[in-house]
Amino acid sequence: MRVVISGQMPPPIGGQNLNVKRFYDLLDSEPEIQAEHWRMEFTKSTKSFRKFGLRKLVELVRVVFRLCKLRSGGKMDVIIYSTGGPHLVPIIRDIILLPMACMMSEKVWVHFQAAGIAKKLLTLNPILRWLLKRVHGMCYGGLALSAYGKEDPVSLGMQMIDVLYNGLEDHAATQANPVNEKPTKKKEQETVMLYVGHICEDKGVPVLIRAFAKLSKNYPDLRLRLVGQCLTPYTQDQLEDEIGCSKVGEKIQVTGLLMGDALQREYRDADMVVFPSVAPYESFGLVLVEAMIWKRPIITSHWRAAGEVMGDNPGGICYEIGNSHEAALEKALLQVMESRESWPRWGKMNRQRYEKLFSIRCLRTNLLNIINK
Repeated sequence: MRVVISGQMPPPIGGQNLNVKRFYDLLDSEPEIQAEHWRMEFTKSTKSFRKFGLRKLVELVRVVFRLCKLRSGGKMDVIIYSTGGPHLVPIIRDIILLPMACMMSEKVWVHFQAAGIAKKLLTLNPILRWLLKRVHGMCYGGLALSAYGKEDPVSLGMQMIDVLYNGLEDHAATQANPVNEKPTKKKEQETVMLYVGHICEDKGVPVLIRAFAKLSKNYPDLRLRLVGQCLTPYTQDQLEDEIGCSKVGEKIQVTGLLMGDALQREYRDADMVVFPSVAPYESFGLVLVEAMIWKRPIITSHWRAAGEVMGDNPGGICYEIGNSHEAALEKALLQVMESRESWPRWGKMNRQRYEKLFSIRCLRTNLLNIINK
């Protein structure tokens, strides 16, 4: 069987790009599957994210050429196409590319890695809305990352819809300090709160800094580590101004983008992981699964699929945003700090949920079942 994975592999680093590579690597290891990559490089860096430019137009022509070249190599049984999400530029891209993919492959599964299309349709230009529904109707089916995420393919009129949870490799089992070993920090008395991801308003980072500043007055040994890089239009200057205004800049460390072992050491050495995202394109949150792998308590906004990922009995706090995100997050952080005796139990619960639903083994099994439909 010939299966083509479309999309952009890293760089830049992001959940969607990593998933494209993960899918390709999984299928490439299957002896009965001929896996190939339909390469797309629309975003060279986070600075060009969501923006239109001449380079992206040139890349669109190249992407069409690459698809034709793949087709010249023989029949394609399945294309797994990563949709661009709710922003105008990727919407136009999908309207152009999806019909071509359908003409050249027996089946096209649209992988909804970026959420928000259902709400975008309400305000989208009527012509673009009709075209978007039309091209998705040509496809075989849609893959949602969660039950919540099914609203996007449903809004586009797709009939065949499957839920395919994200899955991650067990990084804790391959590190120098396995998951069951006690983490080691430079200062054992410090309590480290970790955020990993894009640094911007949508991801809730400014709100996190302000809530942390208020909380840290009562917890002098509490530290916040921000791992990631600023995502346009949010800038490094804005981040530095926010930290400066917090008056607790000495307790906040920005590491920049980390990958591989360096990133996994951050999870290993943290005491808890915070994920305060309110991004309109948020679909799943791989950070939550990374935290589960390392048995970390989690504080997350109850936003889109986060509650579903965490489960009915979460290993941490899944807070409602309410009228004030900052007040809600501060309350959740305080609740976690006052529940220190529950941290080991929460971590164990999170690890068990990872092994049951979000392991790489689960992803491989579910992905093969879908492809073999």
